Amino acid sequence: MSLFDSALEILREISLSNTRQSGFAKAATECLLDSNLPAKYAITGRLAPSNIIQDGFYDSGQVCMSREV
Repeated sequence: MSLFDSALEILREISLSNTRQSGFAKAATECLLDSNLPAKYAITGRLAPSNIIQDGFYDSGQVCMSREV
């Protein structure tokens, strides 16, 4: 599992927790996903107008979040 995947999984666990949720975790998730736009698109199904793809990428469809990313 890559560092990106590990960080995303930890942030996902925090966001699903009733006691550990925070605005910081949400902002950190957004920043992490902004660093990997193909992953952001696969996970969220959307990109912001400011998310500019330089090299392009293959759209493999949305990822089912019940599985590991």
